[in-house]
Amino acid sequence: MKHMNDWKKLWMLVMEFFELQNEFTKMRIQDLGEWMEHDCVCPSCLKDKIEAAWKDGEPSFDDEFKEEWE
Repeated sequence: MKHMNDWKKLWMLVMEFFELQNEFTKMRIQDLGEWMEHDCVCPSCLKDKIEAAWKDGEPSFDDEFKEEWE
């Protein structure tokens, strides 16, 4: 019987750990969302961003950036 009680205690600790881990993850996501810039990805906003990037001509990258991808 004692063996069964020990298993129950262990199982309760494991469950509590995962509940706390989930809560911690939710808090981290919330903190991250507070300082991250929220970009809209709807088609009209995406279109506006693309058009703004091309407004001054074709977008280009400096040589240092290109070297990273070659």
